[in-house]
Amino acid sequence: MEGGKNKKGKGKQPERVEKDDIFESEVEAMDEEQVDRNGGQCAELTAVDMEANIAIIRADLKSMVSEVKSELGIFRDSIRDDLKRELTDIREEIQHKLGEVASDLKATTERLCEAESRIADMEECSVDFKEALSQSLQAQERLQLKLTDLEARSRRNNVRIYGITEGAEENNIQQFIAKMIKEELQPLASVELGIQRCHRALGPKPPREAQPRSVVVYFQEFKTKELVLHSAWKKREIYYGERRIYFDHDYPAETLVKRKAYARIRRLLREKGIRFQTPPPAKLRVFFDSGPVTYESAAAAEEDLKKRGFSLERESTAASGFMEKTRKNTWQRAAKTASTMASTQASTQSHQERIKERLRSFQRP
Repeated sequence: MEGGKNKKGKGKQPERVEKDDIFESEVEAMDEEQVDRNGGQCAELTAVDMEANIAIIRADLKSMVSEVKSELGIFRDSIRDDLKRELTDIREEIQHKLGEVASDLKATTERLCEAESRIADMEECSVDFKEALSQSLQAQERLQLKLTDLEARSRRNNVRIYGITEGAEENNIQQFIAKMIKEELQPLASVELGIQRCHRALGPKPPREAQPRSVVVYFQEFKTKELVLHSAWKKREIYYGERRIYFDHDYPAETLVKRKAYARIRRLLREKGIRFQTPPPAKLRVFFDSGPVTYESAAAAEEDLKKRGFSLERESTAASGFMEKTRKNTWQRAAKTASTMASTQASTQSHQERIKERLRSFQRP
């Protein structure tokens, strides 16, 4: 029976299984529907939350943007204030520097104007001084000519003898010269020479090999001096020992310089065989075929000889060179406007009058 029951039980079990399967399937279906409903509700809840979150984020972004804008505005205002402050400082500094430059430029302009006025005054004074110096030089030249003439007149009774050996006179040069003249110049052997003074040229004694110093002889009478000179020139060659001696006038130093300027001309005339003379004080007389010509200076003689076809280079003397330099080294006036010409001329005339009055005070009647 149990076996039968077991068989009956075993036979009914599949039906229960099918019922359970159906129930489970129904439950699953119900669960799926419920899940679908819950999922839809979750989806609806998620979208709402997302919109809320987006709104919050948007609000945060707006607040952030407003904060950034406010901060940027504050930063911009601060930068603007700083730039204004810096530009104001720079402008003030530039204005200060420009003020200093303007003041310096004004001071420089004033100093330049003062310097120009001083230079103009100096130029005017230099012109006046140059004119005064020219007048002084001319006066000095006239005085020098007069002084040279007086010195030459004081030496008119002197004879200068060149070539006598140093020490030949021993202790009495006056007696030695008188004896030598009477021995060498026979026409004067019985003539009373009347030598008042006799001495060597002033200066240190030269070495033995050098040219000896000349001897200056002062005669009491001018006629005796001229007689001695003409006798010596007539004899031409006079020797004392092995040396040839020369007799000549006793000229001042200035006259000797002028006569020395004729040396090259005299040498040229000797080479050409042209007769000439050197009359005192410093002239040159040349006897050309067309007639004698007398020159007052070496420059005039050189110029005339060049015109006559003689080749001779000119040598400027110290005086002419100084005058040429004085003429070349002249001041040049600065350019002036027409407004200052009248005042300049007036000041020039006043300067000239003052200088002339000062020079007249030194002039003797």
